[in-house]
Amino acid sequence: MTTRPRSPGALRRTLSAVAAGALALAGAVALPASPARADATASGDVIANLWSYNWDSVASECTDVLGPNGYGAVWVAPPAESLKQPNYYWWDVYQPYSYELSGRFGTAAEFASMVTPAMRQA
Repeated sequence: MTTRPRSPGALRRTLSAVAAGALALAGAVALPASPARADATASGDVIANLWSYNWDSVASECTDVLGPNGYGAVWVAPPAESLKQPNYYWWDVYQPYSYELSGRFGTAAEFASMVTPAMRQA
């Protein structure tokens, strides 16, 4: 019985399949993530990133989750009215259109209402 040598392409495909299988297996046996909690003894020096959350959602998170769990600050998207393209690219919020605080994340009044509970939690 005569065997043909494998082509370099076939060897590459076999090695790729073995590597992909190993990565899939490693992902399947990974430990589940534990819930995020700030160190409450760290004087509130942990910052939560609530990028692209609307102002009402940020206020709720500060009151219900972040404040009670020791977070000291929240990072939000720029509040100024920004460029609005049909596709809503992530970087559109960095393109200020005016100095108005009413934009895609809420109104100026909602922004002020968001800041109040956030400041109480700090």
